[in-house]
Amino acid sequence: QIVEERARSTAKGGPETGIDVTLARWFTEGFRRDHADRVAAVREVVLTNDPANYAAHRQVLAEGVTELIAPMPRIASPMLVMTCEHDSGSTPAMSHAIASETLCAETCIVPHLQHLGLIEQPDLFCEAVRAFLDRVLT
Repeated sequence: QIVEERARSTAKGGPETGIDVTLARWFTEGFRRDHADRVAAVREVVLTNDPANYAAHRQVLAEGVTELIAPMPRIASPMLVMTCEHDSGSTPAMSHAIASETLCAETCIVPHLQHLGLIEQPDLFCEAVRAFLDRVLT
């Protein structure tokens, strides 16, 4: 319900609606404090979105992308499903559920980070992806 309310608020007020709360969900407190310039750059990208387009995308996220749920035929290729431990939008439970719908999936939960952990700690993601590729390509 929270995600749906965020989508409705965005539709009414545009990308700037709740931007500070959004950035707090996306980045850890330490990163926001120590890398204010990088957070400001993400803020600028969000704010330059077309309001109608941004609201439409938020609505898709709120309602779900039903085409990706339990795909038929099931994905049979090796797949790595990743998220961050404290991502409230793409939760670890969601990642485990996605992986359970796939024949050859692994789940990787990156510890301590939030939604944009890839921006905060790219090496953690790269290490996990490299290790996965080493396992499935050798």
